Amino acid sequence: MAKSGARKKLPKEVAVINADNCTGCEACLEVCPVDCIYKVAGSTIPVLQSWCEIDVERCVGCEVCVHIPTKKTDPYELTVCPWDAIEMIPTVRVAEYVVPRAAGDAADAECTVITFGPSQGGSVSDNVDRWVRQFNPLSGAPTKATHRVGGMTVTRVEVAGSYHPMSMPGGPQAPTTLQGARLLGAIVEAPSGLWFFKLTGPDASVRAAAPDLDALIDSVRAP
Repeated sequence: MAKSGARKKLPKEVAVINADNCTGCEACLEVCPVDCIYKVAGSTIPVLQSWCEIDVERCVGCEVCVHIPTKKTDPYELTVCPWDAIEMIPTVRVAEYVVPRAAGDAADAECTVITFGPSQGGSVSDNVDRWVRQFNPLSGAPTKATHRVGGMTVTRVEVAGSYHPMSMPGGPQAPTTLQGARLLGAIVEAPSGLWFFKLTGPDASVRAAAPDLDALIDSVRAP
């Protein structure tokens, strides 16, 4: 059973699954202590084409899905994935903001800016789908649009409903669901890799801060 509590900070590394190597055997899913691994069904043959995927925003970097920790004096290592489909990649949380709540909201919103480097962190569509899956039920159809900023493609996503944030073992207790929530996210396809801008929180607070986030994203430039 996964432990509860909000993840206090981004780990130095997170686990990422190479879908081309994954067979959907669920070995990693069974050992994850924070339930951040889920199975994705194939589009044409769900059983045969399924694979596992890791929610990088929930991953705490424990590496248990890669190998089971042993004593330092033990020369043997028990690997979890039989297909060597999981690797640990470094993370960089560039910025994190507390967004003041709007009138009537019970909590502040949060905005994070994260990158994983070149060719890391999954595809744009994978991440958009992952963001949408964090809301159930939805209060309306998610919106998705793309535009160009500084010669780079930006995918803007907005989704609202009941938000299910994840937790970190050993952290404080946190609600499993935030009712009346909204997510405004943008993924910038930069030469240095994908950059993720994610604003989450109470619906009114996110709506109020949306113009500022859009202005921030419109100001980005490749180095």
